[in-house]
Amino acid sequence: MRIELTLALLLLASNTPAEEAMTANTLRASSEQKPPAATIADMDWYAGRWTGSGLGGYTEQLWSPPRDGVMMGT
Repeated sequence: MRIELTLALLLLASNTPAEEAMTANTLRASSEQKPPAATIADMDWYAGRWTGSGLGGYTEQLWSPPRDGVMMGT
């Protein structure tokens, strides 16, 4: 469930008028569009164990909290 929520939030965050459609399911940022400022600390919410169905089966991910500018995941 959280994986689907993550994907939905990413899609909503990326849907701005400065994008152009490449295909029905692919967008490209315009050359004027600048990415928002972000740090690895912004991904702190993603740390933990994530499980659920997806990609045709059951999936599980484990993510460490940000430390020294990186996160590790399996």
